[in-house]
Amino acid sequence: MRFLLEFKSFYKVGDIVLIHYWYNDMITPVIITETYNRKVKVTHNINLYIESLKNQNLEVEKYEKHKHLFTIFNAPDEEVKTTHILQHHV
Repeated sequence: MRFLLEFKSFYKVGDIVLIHYWYNDMITPVIITETYNRKVKVTHNINLYIESLKNQNLEVEKYEKHKHLFTIFNAPDEEVKTTHILQHHV
């Protein structure tokens, strides 16, 4: 049962969060790329995300140090509900 509803501003674009990945039943870190009402679009491909940040001349050090944790590189971007996010990855 889910008792806690998150505020809209709780998850921001660029946050690294943990979700339960449906395909192989593992908990994996993802990066939030877009936010909607109660859904967020997440990506598993950190290399592509870092390259897009470098093209925009934005900070990438935060993502470089967590690069080794991302194990799924060929998964498609997907939309998940904010209630399916397990926790922030620190």
